[in-house]
Amino acid sequence: MGNKKKDKIKWQSVKIKYPKKLYLYAVWTKNESLMPYFMSVLHKSYISMIKDAEEKIDYYAKNLEDIEYVSSAILVITLSYVKDHPLKKSFWKADPEVKFDLFKRLLQFIYAIDKPDLYNVCVTPFFYGEKDKAPELKFGAAFAYLRSHEREIDTIMKASNFPVTPKAKNCSIYNIDEVYGYDLETGERVSKDKNNIDEFIN
Repeated sequence: MGNKKKDKIKWQSVKIKYPKKLYLYAVWTKNESLMPYFMSVLHKSYISMIKDAEEKIDYYAKNLEDIEYVSSAILVITLSYVKDHPLKKSFWKADPEVKFDLFKRLLQFIYAIDKPDLYNVCVTPFFYGEKDKAPELKFGAAFAYLRSHEREIDTIMKASNFPVTPKAKNCSIYNIDEVYGYDLETGERVSKDKNNIDEFIN
């Protein structure tokens, strides 16, 4: 897990309350192949997600030269709260040989959007604060996993470096309610299928 420190942490001292609904989005990227890039931070409102997506795409288009970004289409994933899952101090103390890296996270989400009824998403809490501002509680889409393999959550937690505050007593499990494409320019839904998204590439 992320935020591994040696200071005096009050391990699992805070019970986190999770929203009933959260929004995740992915930006379609193109380098050698077309692929969705799933954001880390979840949004509590649809409007907040759309605003962030517009800002992100604009930033990427201006600052990243090696990747072409889709001009207006994003992939939207709506999540609904199911239950909490306990966090353990051992998650931070583990040092597994096989890591659950960003590429594995990407693959799991790709599988999940293809068959959303078979997958859940593990959501973790972390605090983020800009300079001179109080830290704000954020929720992250840590990883997707097969619903029938809930026992794997603890294993992945030990192997992941995804951000999570060690003060939290609990992460949470969410269902994937809906997956669809959305064109930011027209405000219309489009196909989530990557094979039908080429028309949106500059």
